[in-house]
Order: sequence, then structure tokens, then C-alpha cells
Amino acid sequence: MTAKGTGEIDNGRARPAVSRGQAEKIRILNTALRINALLDQYTKLYNRKELGRFLALFTDDATENGSRVTSLVGDYKKLFAKTKRIDLRLEGLTWHDNQGKDRNGFRVQGKFVGIYTYKNGTTPRYTGKIAFRLRQDRGNLKISSLVYSFQQR
Repeated sequence: MTAKGTGEIDNGRARPAVSRGQAEKIRILNTALRINALLDQYTKLYNRKELGRFLALFTDDATENGSRVTSLVGDYKKLFAKTKRIDLRLEGLTWHDNQGKDRNGFRVQGKFVGIYTYKNGTTPRYTGKIAFRLRQDRGNLKISSLVYSFQQR
């Protein structure tokens, strides 16, 4: 007995509706969707200067350029207070499964452009490279490490 879109029963044994290759493609697609959703939230909340919700995207032990994110909260508050508008965009992102100690995580890397409109009237533009390490934390995909380098244009 079969039905379109379902598995088959053959001699009392259920067979999956998709092949292993198809299942792997679905897993990869689902992973990409989860990563994109997290990084979309990252840029959206950063640009909106929603500090509490932004910080919730990070694991408790997350680092940014080697410093604990929790130790940088004051810096974020100052930056958000001094800016009228932030326009951060991530570009050319690629990802792969982590190797080493956190095999359940992912590494994402690419480039970014950040345009900051300060209350004093200046509007510097920064470009650079950015890399994230992501991992499962209490059932959610979160940022465990952020490393970036930039230059002002």
C-alpha cells in the first residue's frame, strides 16, 4: 500500500518516503534556513539597536574578537546611544559544519558593510571580514564566537 508523498510498506517493513540522498539535502536546506534566520535576526536587531534581544542571540560564554560578549555590553550601550542609525549588512556568507571540539556547530564566514550615522553628523562606512561560530544552546541555534576585522572607507 502506498500513498503519494508517504513511505511504503513492504513485507511489513516501513521504508522512508525519501532516499538517504534526499534526506541529506533536506537536512542541509533546513540547516541553511536556521543559520540564515539567526543571522537575519542578528543584523535586524543590531540595526534596530535592540540590545536585550540582540544579546539573547549569543551563548552565555560567547566571545567577540576574543573578549566575552558579556563584558562588552557597556560598549554596545555607548555605541547605540551615539548613533542615529546603523545599517549593517552581511554579504557573501558561506557555512560549513564545525570540526574539532564542537561538531554540532557551524562556522559561517563572509564580509560585512556597516554604515553608522552618528548624532554628531558623521557617517563613517566600515567594510571587512566576519566569521561566526554557531552552536545549539538550550534548544536554539546561537552565536558562540564572533571575529571580525575592518577598515574605514
